[in-house]
Amino acid sequence: MMIELTTILMFCRALINTGAPSKLTEKATRRLADKLCCTDFRLSIAMDACTASARGADGVERVQIEDKTSTLGGGNFFVLGKLLSWLMKLDIRESSCAQLQAELKQITACARIHPNLVYHLSAGIGSAIVGFAFGADWKDLLLIFAAAFLADWLQVVLTKRTALFPLVRTLIAIVFGGVIAAALTVCLGSAHYFINISAALIFFMPGLPIVSGFIELLRGNNSIGIHRFTQAVLTIGLIAIGEALAMLILPEATVVTKAISASSQFPLWLSQILGCFSTAILAVALTLYFSIDRRFAFVYAGGGFLVQLVNVFATNVLSVSGYVATFIALVVLTLYAYYYKAALGCVYDECIMPPYYVAAMIAIALFPGVGIIRTVDGMIRIARSTISSLPASLVTETVYYASSTVVSLLALVFGIVLAASLFTED
Repeated sequence: MMIELTTILMFCRALINTGAPSKLTEKATRRLADKLCCTDFRLSIAMDACTASARGADGVERVQIEDKTSTLGGGNFFVLGKLLSWLMKLDIRESSCAQLQAELKQITACARIHPNLVYHLSAGIGSAIVGFAFGADWKDLLLIFAAAFLADWLQVVLTKRTALFPLVRTLIAIVFGGVIAAALTVCLGSAHYFINISAALIFFMPGLPIVSGFIELLRGNNSIGIHRFTQAVLTIGLIAIGEALAMLILPEATVVTKAISASSQFPLWLSQILGCFSTAILAVALTLYFSIDRRFAFVYAGGGFLVQLVNVFATNVLSVSGYVATFIALVVLTLYAYYYKAALGCVYDECIMPPYYVAAMIAIALFPGVGIIRTVDGMIRIARSTISSLPASLVTETVYYASSTVVSLLALVFGIVLAASLFTED
């Protein structure tokens, strides 16, 4: 019985590490326990351990084991799909528990299904597209691409060749990407450092952990919800630290420049159309970066186009504030994702991914990256000033950008959470 429970916990940990929702994890884990003839199976997921107990096939002996390994990471949906496909095809009569564990290790080792170059390129192209939507010119797009490409490359190198904690690896990659973006901004004489640094680090933004954490909390799964939400907050803090270190190398004259809007390069109507198409391309890049089945690329592309279109419509036609427009756009995007789950039926189920995960990933296009970096910039300038020389306008401006960033994040999260709460997740 001990080896059966060890196998079950290994499967449970692998599921949660892919970002699987708690209900799906419990359902799949219980199905594996049934296949292994574990009666009266019980599973408990805490922040630092998983505990499983069951009786043997004879129903007499109860065994309980605990897995002390942290199980609350997240996110590779290709591995999630393979794990669930493996479970559905599993025939216990032809395999021992030792063989099952070997198969699980082989599946979870496939963290990335494409060559690493594909992921580096998708991060670079996606970040450049975000920069384009923010108003970067062609020279800026090249440096954003280079910084994002190199940041993702370093993260992969650190993952493979070091034993550093994941957050430490993330911080090093963020600082590296931010410094590259800042250095190239200075070398190329660009005036758009807000855009360049925030766009280069956009793929580190924890949109999925924030949304999934909130939804897990609302559904009573406190352990997973608290951990994922905490992970998201820590990642945002790391991004702020990385941006602050990157901006230390910028000259003071560059620090006070302001970012232009996209409408300064193109007519307003054209920039809005290009913004919709660029968000669609970004969504397709996300399918590569997060190892999403390529059959769903059109769903992501449509969602990317739709969320930007609704955002523009709400802002210009309904004349609502940017926060309300973001909220409306994310509600519509989430409903769109649930519609496709119902329309595609069993084809969608092969991916085994909640629709609100689709919305959370596409929502990266509306993430307030520029607001974060403007807040960090203001804090640095305040720190450099003395009390006597500190301008009141600087404090007011910093507080404004900090509060607007928080409100934008809340609008983004609650737009998805509200729409997702209308549906019951199996």
